[in-house]
Amino acid sequence: MLINKITPGSVIQTYDIEKNVFTVQKFVAGYECTWKTMEGETLLRTPIILTPIEPVLNFDMVQPKPIPVRSTATLDTFKVGDQVMVMPSDEPNDEVTNEFCGQVVNADDMYYTVQDQQGNCFDCWPTQVYGID
Repeated sequence: MLINKITPGSVIQTYDIEKNVFTVQKFVAGYECTWKTMEGETLLRTPIILTPIEPVLNFDMVQPKPIPVRSTATLDTFKVGDQVMVMPSDEPNDEVTNEFCGQVVNADDMYYTVQDQQGNCFDCWPTQVYGID
């Protein structure tokens, strides 16, 4: 028989205001928990477990990607060789249709040229380019 253990708690997320990114998150579990059947019926008592100790499963959370809420990059933020992430923009002629990671290969008076991992180069507005730690 499968049952669900439901543990309320809190999520604590750390935000770096200088880099405009969430850097870490963790789950803090509460002490009380509820056991329910797969059909959603609450069990009135903790089920009898046939082990010497109650089994525990860690509350591991996937850490956030280094994607800021909004890029504040200008043409002097990154230099040739920097690893960056590029996001699509709302510009009508934007050639970037999917986010990708790459390397800055040029910076002129309007754009960063970023090379993706397949060797393709894209001209990107500074507001599309994000630093990767």
